[in-house]
Amino acid sequence: YPAAQLAGGAAEVGGLLGGIVAAMNAKVGSRYVFGGTQDGAAPFDAAGNYGGDANVRQVEVAPGVYQAASIRADVALKGANPAGGPASGTDVLGTLESLQAALAANDPTGVQAALTGLDTGIAQVATARSQAGVGMNAFDAAVTASQAASDAAKVQSGKLTDADVIESSIDLSRTQTALQASLSATAQSFKLSLLDYLR
Repeated sequence: YPAAQLAGGAAEVGGLLGGIVAAMNAKVGSRYVFGGTQDGAAPFDAAGNYGGDANVRQVEVAPGVYQAASIRADVALKGANPAGGPASGTDVLGTLESLQAALAANDPTGVQAALTGLDTGIAQVATARSQAGVGMNAFDAAVTASQAASDAAKVQSGKLTDADVIESSIDLSRTQTALQASLSATAQSFKLSLLDYLR
């Protein structure tokens, strides 16, 4: 490729890097999505260095049942070891920076090495995406179950509060009348039995 095309490719990779860093600094409300539990600052600086923590946010989806609500961006993009210790994956942002530098320097060997690293990085990011998908499915199921429970509670509440007041008061009046008649008959029976006994 001529030098102008290589320079254009380097500029394009630089633009991609900037877009990735901006996307990884996304916020929902006051929380950074990819910063672990650190909300005080953006998780990635302009150079692509990770400043968040290694924690994963948890959300209680049912009593005592917690679901991960974030992924570890340091693992997905920087190749950090999920169990701690030395890095075990590919630094995707670093690989893109290497590709940019190799394109700008017209270094075919460097470009080839960066492309090999990108293949590994793509698989690494795909794993993180699948973890996010599992979490989203779990949240969708929890929302559906919660909605079903809420609907059932509303139906049950409606059955308890939708009683006909007039019909219920008529039934109560009939029951009271029957009870009074029964008590009166019992009292009369007791009087007669006592009179018979006294005779």
